Amino acid sequence: MKLFTSFYMAVLMVLGFAVNASANQVVTVPEDLVLKCETKEGKHLQVSRNPVTDVFTILYGEDLRKPEYSVAAAGNNIGKSFRYSAEEGVDNREIYIVAGRSMTTVGVNDQRGVITGYLYEQVEMVKTLNAECKPEKLVNHFDRDEYFENLTEVD
Repeated sequence: MKLFTSFYMAVLMVLGFAVNASANQVVTVPEDLVLKCETKEGKHLQVSRNPVTDVFTILYGEDLRKPEYSVAAAGNNIGKSFRYSAEEGVDNREIYIVAGRSMTTVGVNDQRGVITGYLYEQVEMVKTLNAECKPEKLVNHFDRDEYFENLTEVD
């Protein structure tokens, strides 16, 4: 019985060490890519979403490691507007982030099969940033409805 108890305690110690070792590891969760493109100005635009925290991050600039413009917000603090018209041949999907006196709009527009992406920033209703994606350099996942479940519908 002593041998069994000693063996049992040794197994628990090893398992406890394994649990403690794994608890100290940093687990990185890959971000959902919502939009990525090269703009007509030759800069980069990227919209990503953390699937665990539901935080959307918008980066814009020549080097996204040091962006000229960035904004982040939780999904429940973001507005969305998805508009579709078969008659007009338009599918427009946008998200809005309001921070203080500025509002950031990023989205995609499908006009009869030609898909473009864009980023606008307005400060007190004056457009301060206007970037449009090159259609041929666009990665678009605005069609993934599960990314936008927590956002507020805006008319």
